[in-house]
Amino acid sequence: MSKILFTNGCSWTNGNGVEYDTKYVKCPGPTYTVGVKRYSWPTVLASTLNYACANHAMGGGSNSRIVRTTCEFISKFDKNHYD
Repeated sequence: MSKILFTNGCSWTNGNGVEYDTKYVKCPGPTYTVGVKRYSWPTVLASTLNYACANHAMGGGSNSRIVRTTCEFISKFDKNHYD
């Protein structure tokens, strides 16, 4: 059974702004989304822990959206994957 790091939150958790850090992302244009997801802190942490990453963060999302989408994820998550 693989472990999953679930994250949800704001633009920072989503990875917005990473594209401006030249030590991480060197490709402009269509690879923007790939770079943001690859170098966001949840993806880096999940990789370090050898977990799968489920990053549901969205820039500009409200607290209500965070709570709602977290509850949806938990309710749909296969109960056989956790104690």
